[in-house]
Amino acid sequence: MKILTVLFFIILALHADEIERIDGIVSDISKLRTDYAACQKELAEVKQTNSALKTEISSMEELNARNKEPFEKEIETLKKDVEQSKRLLEKKDKEIKHLNSKIVSTQTPDNQFPKLVMKDEYNKQDDNLTYFKAASFRLKGDTYIYDGVNGQKMEIWDKDTSFTSYLKKDGWVKITGYFVDKVWVSAKDKEMWVKESSIKEH
Repeated sequence: MKILTVLFFIILALHADEIERIDGIVSDISKLRTDYAACQKELAEVKQTNSALKTEISSMEELNARNKEPFEKEIETLKKDVEQSKRLLEKKDKEIKHLNSKIVSTQTPDNQFPKLVMKDEYNKQDDNLTYFKAASFRLKGDTYIYDGVNGQKMEIWDKDTSFTSYLKKDGWVKITGYFVDKVWVSAKDKEMWVKESSIKEH
């Protein structure tokens, strides 16, 4: 009888250890499931954050590309303007050299400095004519252009229109050339005058 009792307690103790071990395994599995669920949730949040970041980066790149394009076009336009201005300047320099080549100097006894006179133009001497170094001018406002000193009105030019001259008389300036689409055009064959008070030097 004692043997049976001992065996019973032994078997009961063995079963108790097995049950406790099984409970421990179940507890571990539950903990693993909880940890797995937390990891899955965290992974989903990370994926969502990454997706949002990718969208934001894509938007920034697109915005950057849109902003960059006008600047590139503006830079190209400026480069073209610089090249065009350079060519115009070279052409203007040639025109000035050409004009200077047509100028001869004369000297009078009462004037130690030479007076500039054109070779081919203005054969009749006029004491009121004043020659000066060729320069460019601009109109202060909308201005009438005349066919001579105190002459008839020919046309009206817009404010800031540019022209060149090397001759003036009695408060009037003769237009020797003007600019059309940034290209200098000679007014050699025309009598074009403007009031000196209506212009300013570049």
